[in-house]
Amino acid sequence: MTNAIKNIWRHLTLLMFLLIACFNTSAYSAETEKQTGQFDAKAMATRAARAIYHYDQEQLLDIMKGELQVHDEIKGLKISDVISGEALLTYFRKADGTVYGEAIPDEIRALDHLTQKVMFNDEVVATIEIYCHLPKTILLTDEEKNWLSSNSKWKVANEVDWPPFDFAIGGKPQGFSIDIVKLAADKVGAELEFVNGYTWAQLMEQFKAGKLDILPALFKTKERQSFIAFTHNYAANPSVMVVHGDDKTIKKLADLQGKSVAVIEGYANEEVLAKDHPGIRRISVKDISAGLNAVSLSKVDAFIASLGAVSYIIEKEFTPNISIVGDSGIFEPRESYIYMGVAKEREVFRNILQKGIDAITVEEYSKIRKRWMPFVGNTSVAKTHINLTRGELRWLGEQGDFTLGVDPSWPPFEFIDQKGIYSGVGAGYVELVAARLGVTMKPLPDLSWVDVIAKAKAGEVDILPAVARTSEREKYLHFTRPYISFPVVIATRKDAPFVDSLKGLGGKRVGVAEGYAMHELLITNHKELDILAVENIAKGLRDLNNGKLDAFVDNIVTITRELERSDFDLLKIAAPTQYKLELAMAVRKGLPELVPLLDKALASINKRERASIVNSWIALKVEYGLDFKTVLLWIVPFILIAVVIIFFVAMWNRKLAKEINIRKMAQKELGESESRLNLALDGGDLGTWELN
Repeated sequence: MTNAIKNIWRHLTLLMFLLIACFNTSAYSAETEKQTGQFDAKAMATRAARAIYHYDQEQLLDIMKGELQVHDEIKGLKISDVISGEALLTYFRKADGTVYGEAIPDEIRALDHLTQKVMFNDEVVATIEIYCHLPKTILLTDEEKNWLSSNSKWKVANEVDWPPFDFAIGGKPQGFSIDIVKLAADKVGAELEFVNGYTWAQLMEQFKAGKLDILPALFKTKERQSFIAFTHNYAANPSVMVVHGDDKTIKKLADLQGKSVAVIEGYANEEVLAKDHPGIRRISVKDISAGLNAVSLSKVDAFIASLGAVSYIIEKEFTPNISIVGDSGIFEPRESYIYMGVAKEREVFRNILQKGIDAITVEEYSKIRKRWMPFVGNTSVAKTHINLTRGELRWLGEQGDFTLGVDPSWPPFEFIDQKGIYSGVGAGYVELVAARLGVTMKPLPDLSWVDVIAKAKAGEVDILPAVARTSEREKYLHFTRPYISFPVVIATRKDAPFVDSLKGLGGKRVGVAEGYAMHELLITNHKELDILAVENIAKGLRDLNNGKLDAFVDNIVTITRELERSDFDLLKIAAPTQYKLELAMAVRKGLPELVPLLDKALASINKRERASIVNSWIALKVEYGLDFKTVLLWIVPFILIAVVIIFFVAMWNRKLAKEINIRKMAQKELGESESRLNLALDGGDLGTWELN
C-alpha cells in the first residue's frame, strides 16, 4: 500500500511540474508576442527548420499553413534559402482569402516587417520575412537592459586592409561589415568607437586583452571558438586561389604541395594551412595588395584570400599577370560564412548584438550589399540559382575542376573554333550549368571524337557535355536527362529514286559517322542495310555527292548546315526516320554524384535561355526531298490514276443506285399483290368475291 501511494505521489508530482512548465512556456510565448508583435517568430522558424533543411516543400507548406491560420495579423510571409536566395514559400492575405506561391504585392511589402533566421544544427539555412505592423523598439530582457545601460559604448576593431568588408581610408572606417555593425548598434541604441591603424594580428591581440569589444568580420574556427562568442553568420566570403597568369599547372589545392603560398598573418586560412596542409610553404604578407603583388612578381606560387577582398582590390588597382583559378578548397562552404564576435564570457553582450543584427530589414541589408559588393552575382550567366543540399555543396567544393570530352568538329552542337575556343550548342549549356553549380569545366585539348570515347571508357574524362545515350555507352557512362532533341533524317542525291524511310534503303550503301550514336543504332537495328562508316559528317556527304554512297543518315541540324555550307547542289534531305538525336550530358562511372547536380542545373535553364542558345548556333531551313522533277515523275501520275478511279467508281455507283431503285419498285408491287391474294383467301369463307 505504501509503495502504491509513493507511486501515485511521484506521478502527481511529475504531472504538476509538467503543467507548470507548459503554463510558463505559454505565458512567456504570449507575453513575447504581445510585446514584440513577432508572433513567436523564433519558434515558428524552429518548427520549419527541418523541412527547409531537407527541401521538403510539402511538409513546409503544411507547417506554415498551421502557423498562419492562428496568426491572421501576419499579412505576408516569405521564406528564402540562405544559400541560393530562392523563395521556398510565399504567402499573403487579401480581402477574399489567402494566396500561396505568388509574388507578394507591393502594398503588403510596404508594411513593417521582421526577419527571422532559421537555424538547423547551428547553421543558418533560411530566412523568414514577416510583413505586418511592428513596434519600433527591440525587446530586450531585464538582464540585457541592465547590461546595456552600463555598457552603451562599444569599441570595434577596424582593419585597414580587408575590403570590401572591413577597411579604412584616411582613418575612416569603411566596408560592408562596418555598415552592418553601425546599423545593428543604432537599432539597440548603442554608440560605437572604431579602433584602426593596426594589423589584423595586432587587433586580435588587443581583443584577447579585453581592449576591444567587437570583431565585426571574421571566420569561425575551432581555435577561435575557445575565446569568442559568435553571432549568427550574416554574409559569406569564399576563399579563392590566385596564381600567376602564365602558370597553368596550379588548378587545385593539391597542386600546391611543396610550393609557396602567400597568406595574411593571423587570418583563418593561415591557421588551416598550418594544421591541415603542412607540405605547403606559407609566406606571410601584410595585406591583400601585397599578396597579389607577390604572385604578380613570381615571389610566391599562389596567394589564398577571400573572394570579396581579392575582387575589390583587383577592381580598384591594376595588378598584372594574375589569375583567379577558383575556390581554394581549404574551407567547406559553411566555413566561408562571416560572423561578428565578442569575448566568450560576454554572452549577454552577444545576444544584444544579435538582436540588433536581426532587426536589420531586407531592404537595409540589400542596400548595404549593393553599395559594397555590386560585383557579387552580377555575371552574365549566373543570375539563376538552384537548390542544392548542404551535402551536395560540400561534395562540389571537394572536387576541383571538371574535364570535358568534346567533339572538335561537330558544329553546330560542339566544336573548337579557329581561336581554340570551345563553341556551339553544348558550350552554351556548359557555360550556364558551370555557373549555376559554381564550378569550372575545361575541355581536354587536341582530341578527336574517337579519342574522347576511348578516354571516357578508361575513366580519364569527367563529362561529355553533348552526347546521345546508347546501350553501349551506358556500360561506361552515367547520363543526365536529355536537354535538346532533333529528328534524324536521310540524305540522298536529287536524282535518286524516291525514299520515304530506312526500309527503302535495303541493300543500299548507307553512310554514317563513325563512333556516333547513329552508327550503333543502325548496326544494331538495321542489318538489312549496307552500312559504311565514315570519318565525319562532312566526309559522308562528300562521298554521297560523289556517288560513293547511296544515302547518308544523321540529324537534321548538322546535315542541313553542311548542305548549306559546302554547296552540295546534288544532294537533298529525302525523308525523316523514326529516330531522334537526344543530347544529354554524360559522366564517367566514378562520378555518379554529379549526375543529379547536372540535372538540377539543366532543369533551371528557362525557355528563353534555351532559345537563345539554339538561335545563336542553329538556323534551319529544311524541305524534305521532293523537287519539282520528282513531283512530275511520281506524284502527278498518282493523281491522274486516282481521278480515273474516282470517275469509274462514281459511274458504277450511279448505275448500282438505279438498279436498286428498280428492284425496290418491283418488290413494292409484289408486296401489294401478295396482300390482295391473302385477303381474298381469308374472305373465301364469307361469300363470293366479284373481281373488277
